[in-house]
Amino acid sequence: LYLNAGKRGVTLDVDSTVQRERLYSLLQSADVFVTDFEPARLVEFGLDYTRLQERNDRLVVTCVSFFGQTGPYRDFKGTDLIAWHVGGLGYETPAHAVTDPETQPPLRLAGEQASYLSAWVAATGTALALIHRDRTGKGQLVDVSSMESIANIVRGSLILHPYDVSRVPRIRRKSGFSASAMFQCKDGYISISLSQAHWWESLTTAPGAPPELRSPKYAGPSGRRAHANAIEDLITSWFMKHTRAELFEVLNALRIPVFPLNSLREVTDSVQYAARKFFVEQDHP
Repeated sequence: LYLNAGKRGVTLDVDSTVQRERLYSLLQSADVFVTDFEPARLVEFGLDYTRLQERNDRLVVTCVSFFGQTGPYRDFKGTDLIAWHVGGLGYETPAHAVTDPETQPPLRLAGEQASYLSAWVAATGTALALIHRDRTGKGQLVDVSSMESIANIVRGSLILHPYDVSRVPRIRRKSGFSASAMFQCKDGYISISLSQAHWWESLTTAPGAPPELRSPKYAGPSGRRAHANAIEDLITSWFMKHTRAELFEVLNALRIPVFPLNSLREVTDSVQYAARKFFVEQDHP
């Protein structure tokens, strides 16, 4: 219901020659055709880019598949889970949190995250193709591979791997004070990012901050990594005296990236969301 809100739909059976002709007719005046058919199925139904371009050369054709329209994996079957792990993000999950790699396996995030990330890439590529079409009058093929979409999120690890595998960071292992962390406070948890030196400096001078955080041994990144557990204990003991709202007000004023972790009930009861009419009742059969 969420993903299809605001859309109008028609159901066609592409196995039917008559209904497939109806689809071809719709595509004559369409701006974009988005499909998740496997490459072989597109050819079978005459929906591959070459034949669609012959019918409407202004059409942007966005093909979202697990392994792309070309290459040795193109006909392999996939799932959201497979795309997540083959793309490498399973290895990075959870990041900076694993203390025993042998017993803490790579994880998959909740929901259909690989599909959402692939769709994000597809939406961006489609928007760019439409801009190109507006300038040139010609449509394009937007070929989106879920595996490549996920691999792109891994960034540095993937780039380093072909050059020197020994330099690939052990991003799952808890090797120090991580770039972002959750801390317990009086009424739940709050997350802050301390990856930049000026954010750390701001934290140490915040009202109520333990004086020990200003110790010279915590001054640089290497010092904070070496004393990660002691720092976490100091911050937690400080935060446990305050609520999420109190900490957000203080840390946000210091321009430290910070946000409280809310329950679903707190999200739906949010005064801000209510003012924005963010949630609406949806009638659907």
